[in-house]
Amino acid sequence: MKNLKTKRYDMKATRQGKIEARGYIDMKATETGAELYLYGDIVDDELTAAYFGGHCPQAIADFVNGLNPNAPVTIYFNSPGGDVFAGLAIHSVLKRHTGKKTGQVDGMAASIASVILMGCDEIVVNTGAQIMVHDPWTYTAGNSRDLRDVADQLDNAKESMLDVYMGKAREGVTREQVADLLSAETWLRGEKAAEYFELGTKEAPAAAAAASALFGSYKNLPDDLKQAETEKENRKKRAKALLDDLYQYGT
Repeated sequence: MKNLKTKRYDMKATRQGKIEARGYIDMKATETGAELYLYGDIVDDELTAAYFGGHCPQAIADFVNGLNPNAPVTIYFNSPGGDVFAGLAIHSVLKRHTGKKTGQVDGMAASIASVILMGCDEIVVNTGAQIMVHDPWTYTAGNSRDLRDVADQLDNAKESMLDVYMGKAREGVTREQVADLLSAETWLRGEKAAEYFELGTKEAPAAAAAASALFGSYKNLPDDLKQAETEKENRKKRAKALLDDLYQYGT
């Protein structure tokens, strides 16, 4: 271990014209290894990081490169995903590290976060935590040629994701089966995920799901996550109403 250090990268996202906290990445080196807390959205480049508060691929690469090459690393996940290519880059960084990588899903490893998860040598899913896989998607505009090019890019991105997933697939699980899971946007609790991928489960309660504006883009968001988002919005409304009353009465 070269240096003992802890660093937090705050992850943020915009919603209704405001910037809101969306989790964090904690990086902590210890005498015997390292821990990464991958909580929140995955962002892509330095410009995005400067505005939204994190630079995940480069930050993680810098941190991992500062470790002993054989140091074990535990990555704790509670992420709804984010940028595809940023996630693929993080996956590659973890794969290159020769020390043992243990991935623990505390709340969720959704979308591209599930691809990062597959870069771990050992995967453990807490009781009630979930893994979500789905086809890559994007916003775009342009003429018919532009749209066809974007569709081809999305198909290629899916193939890259499938390459990663198949590296952790259980014996007998086919590429077509995993591709179907992606097409359907599939949410998997630990026991179900273990039918498709090499992982274990842990008798520990799941952490509260990381909030994210990405939830609005998922078509099969589980009811408990929908309820959590609704309750969060209701709390905000009640707090605003209280503040409005206090302001009205001069408090």
